[in-house]
Amino acid sequence: MIKFLILIGCCAGFWQFSGSYGNTFQSLFLGLFFVAAAIAALQRRIAAIPLTVPELVLYAVAILSAAVSLWQAAEPSMLYSIAFLASLVLISVLARVVSFPDILDIGAAMVLVLALCSIIVERAQFVTALSITITRIGLVRFSPFGNHPNLTGFIFGAGSILLARRAFVTRSTPERAVMLSATVLTWIFVMAASARASVVALGFAATLAVIRDFRLSKPALLTAFGGLALAIVAMVTVIGGSAITYLAGIMELNSHTRGVGTGGTGRTDLWIQGITTLASDPSLLIFGGGLRSSDIANIGFSTEDSYITILLDSGLFVGAALIAVVFYCPIKAMSLSRSSDNDRRELILAPAFFVFLLVESIFNRYLLGIGNPMSLFVLMSIVSLSVHAKAVAKHRAKEASGPGA
Repeated sequence: MIKFLILIGCCAGFWQFSGSYGNTFQSLFLGLFFVAAAIAALQRRIAAIPLTVPELVLYAVAILSAAVSLWQAAEPSMLYSIAFLASLVLISVLARVVSFPDILDIGAAMVLVLALCSIIVERAQFVTALSITITRIGLVRFSPFGNHPNLTGFIFGAGSILLARRAFVTRSTPERAVMLSATVLTWIFVMAASARASVVALGFAATLAVIRDFRLSKPALLTAFGGLALAIVAMVTVIGGSAITYLAGIMELNSHTRGVGTGGTGRTDLWIQGITTLASDPSLLIFGGGLRSSDIANIGFSTEDSYITILLDSGLFVGAALIAVVFYCPIKAMSLSRSSDNDRRELILAPAFFVFLLVESIFNRYLLGIGNPMSLFVLMSIVSLSVHAKAVAKHRAKEASGPGA
């Protein structure tokens, strides 16, 4: 029941743009997480694990944001800070009830539900996007249920890794077939959304998976890359220029607004503007402006970068600590996956998942938040990973002390 409530809570934000009910869907997870935490408390299932360093950093972000928002009388940021803090409390509780591998399984189930809903309800838009339809406002990009195409790429790009992990973990052949099929479908979603940042991030994640998770020997690694190269050459030879033309079209590589030479669709100029804004105000540089203060409605432009967003919202010191926590996640996941055969199996592709987030966040600002399914899930994953690491360390210390300790 607890896992089901978490699953539904994570999914709900996908329909945040569904008319007058969008705000209800977006905030529904708070009630569902509260019920799940209450059930866990009544059943006395909450493990006695102290707060972890990543949790403390996240709490510092929320508390600093609330203080800055109160000082500046910024009501929207204050309300978001309170909601973010409440979410953290509930997530901290649930991370001590549901294990990190189970959280990853919930993520795979979430993406499967969202993918099925998208392909069933938004089938016509999906087909139109794949057909490379150009209108007077540009390329039609897949944006199910009103979610921005870049957000669509973020959700389903990261989600494809969770689905692939579940395909490797499960011992059920039918489930493996479903998860692999869903993985391919989400890759197509990323293409249909023309989410190029997600494509690049998936490339980095796949490279890490081949090198670290599957632990191929050097000869096997060279063979794998050689086989891939031959497959690409063969595909280009057989299909010819039509495949290259199609990929260039759906990715808009030759577009005068999104193509090569546009500075990442103008992102480089926005990044410079974001850094300039941060450096222009000493109080902003030190304390930040509060969560969501870097929204386009407040600063007049979109940062298009999660790291600049974090620094603008939380300041140089707390923001840098939060960024360090995020960068440490794939390292910690790799460390844990080497601890035992069971962890190696259960945590396969977890490092690749975090690497995807790190790379994708260079080009988009969705990394951490509670407003969409994947950002919320990422927040839960960071907390859950840190709690799992502390639980493993506690167990090892107990074993080392001996049965009589």
